[in-house]
Amino acid sequence: MMAIAIISFLFGATLGSRYVVSILFPAVPFVFGVAVVTSVIQGNSLWSTVLDIFLILSLLEIGYLIGAAIRPITEPIPAPQSSVVEPNTVSHSTS
Repeated sequence: MMAIAIISFLFGATLGSRYVVSILFPAVPFVFGVAVVTSVIQGNSLWSTVLDIFLILSLLEIGYLIGAAIRPITEPIPAPQSSVVEPNTVSHSTS
């Protein structure tokens, strides 16, 4: 279950660094389903399953918060717009 918890944290950090909070609405049921299926396959008790789900969803949201916090750091800095007006470069030909 530790591997799934780490993956959940990294998944949340990735979502946080790329998307707004509304991405958590489809992500939470998905991660919830993965946690339930994993606990059932492992044959865990009900309370162990509840604890696993709580842990995994908490790490998803903590990962999202950390990803959202580092988003401004990882965004590229836009190039400054030049405010200098270039002179007219039209050539006048004399014939």
